Amino acid sequence: MSSRGPYGVQMWSSGAPQYTAKHPDPAPHLNQGLRLPAPGPRINPNPPAPAQHAPMVNMPGVPPVPPPQPPAPMTTLVPAMRDGSHLSPPEGEVVTRHSFDIANRQWVRHQIRVRLDKYPFQEGTLRSVYFMKDLSKPPGPAQDYVAKISKDSKEKHAHYFQDCE
Repeated sequence: MSSRGPYGVQMWSSGAPQYTAKHPDPAPHLNQGLRLPAPGPRINPNPPAPAQHAPMVNMPGVPPVPPPQPPAPMTTLVPAMRDGSHLSPPEGEVVTRHSFDIANRQWVRHQIRVRLDKYPFQEGTLRSVYFMKDLSKPPGPAQDYVAKISKDSKEKHAHYFQDCE
């Protein structure tokens, strides 16, 4: 017996959402136990816009506006693990998840097991975005998350928390 849950996702009698043709698994290579290679580097379909200058054309001392760049492969890799590899092991890795409790206005910590993709699927000016699977949840769409990681290795961890509050 099945029914449609939120956003039209197929729900089964167990209550766990399942992937469908309309909502396929975005990162099947990250499923627990699989040793599939990470696809990539991916092409950024929306590269960050070049720096803009004042529209003063042919003015002495004002550099011209650079032409728009065509889409190019994203070369940023996820930060290396302790062993130097960039792909989470098939069984995943234990991490600390920080969640913000709006009612109490406090951060809550949980230990979970995740797999993080090697290559980003999107990049902006400040951060790269990676597919991530939370292996502590039942298989299916409930495992799917994204991880945003700063491109600036010197960015303080406190900035991540300030962006969410």
